[in-house]
Amino acid sequence: MSLLNDMLRDLSQDLSRPQQIEQNDADKNADFFRSQEQRELFAQSSAAKPLPRRLLPSIVVFVVVLGSLVGVQYFLPKKPVSSTAESATPLPEIAQEAPVPDTAVTLSPALDERLAALESAVNRLGDAVVSAQQNTTTEYIPVEPEPERENSDVAIPEQTASVSIQDPFDDASLKQSENSDANEAVADEPVNGEVVGDPSLFIAPNPAWQDRQFAARMREMFQTGQVAQSVAQLQTFITSHANPYESTILLLDILCEQENAVAAQQVLQQASFLPAVEQTYYAAKITLLAGNNAEAIGMLESALPEAENHERYRALLAGLYQRTGMNEEAASHYRRLLNVFGEKPAYWLGFALAQDALNQSQLAVQAYQRVNQYSDLQPQVRQYIEQRLQVLQQ
Repeated sequence: MSLLNDMLRDLSQDLSRPQQIEQNDADKNADFFRSQEQRELFAQSSAAKPLPRRLLPSIVVFVVVLGSLVGVQYFLPKKPVSSTAESATPLPEIAQEAPVPDTAVTLSPALDERLAALESAVNRLGDAVVSAQQNTTTEYIPVEPEPERENSDVAIPEQTASVSIQDPFDDASLKQSENSDANEAVADEPVNGEVVGDPSLFIAPNPAWQDRQFAARMREMFQTGQVAQSVAQLQTFITSHANPYESTILLLDILCEQENAVAAQQVLQQASFLPAVEQTYYAAKITLLAGNNAEAIGMLESALPEAENHERYRALLAGLYQRTGMNEEAASHYRRLLNVFGEKPAYWLGFALAQDALNQSQLAVQAYQRVNQYSDLQPQVRQYIEQRLQVLQQ
């Protein structure tokens, strides 16, 4: 029985030995992986990485370190310095180039490379700070202005006396411009019918425009009852101006209305500048003043093709036709006047009288009714129209 127990014990030991070996191997592997992870973590830590290669933060760190060292040296009591210390390199460079003691812990090759890179970065940072200081000192060096040369090729005048520019919004300049404009306006005003001023700036008015303006003033004067004054001024103006068309036409109309055939004939003989149609028209009117209706009609009919668009010419001829009993010709001419020159009370009345004389009752009634619609008819004309309407409508 004891033998059996011993065999079982040996067997259990034999079975547990491989497990212990495997456990030991597992522990060794775990230690190895743990040390490997620590090395990787140390390699990835910021202590083994090189400093960022930005110039400004590095300069700030260097300045802070340098300032702290200077402050420590300034505030701490001075100690005697040995001769060996005097010949030593400055403190910042010693800190940068501090040798690694022999007793330092041996690290992995990757860490050694990173430390070497860190040392080279610090050296480059020191060189960059020195170069930056040199560039700063050279950048802010004041440049003295170059002295003026006595013999200069281009001479710049200090003041230009021939040019004067005024502020356009200056009150003095505005007043000056207004005064100059007023003086020019006064200089251009007519004096005794003539424009005075600078002869080089004088512009002669258009004779046709002067003629129209003067004829308009004389027509207004004639309508206000100043007949003699208007006739006298028109005669003076016509004799003193060349080709006064409007003034001559107005004077002939006034003389014919006054039935002054002799004065009208004299004016017409002097008005050779009038067109042939106008001369024929006024010659027929002067002939009518003498009572020669047939002669006047012959004059007007001789130049009828040239007076196709002359309204007063055609109206005078239509009235002569009606006066002499030529009702068909009168009706035809009044119809043409209405169609070409527009509806007017005189044309409708002439057409109504011509149709009434031709015993065209329906056309006559329509024409009389059309005339009766106008409000500016003379009382005797309206009375005659109403009488004829009563007779024709029975």
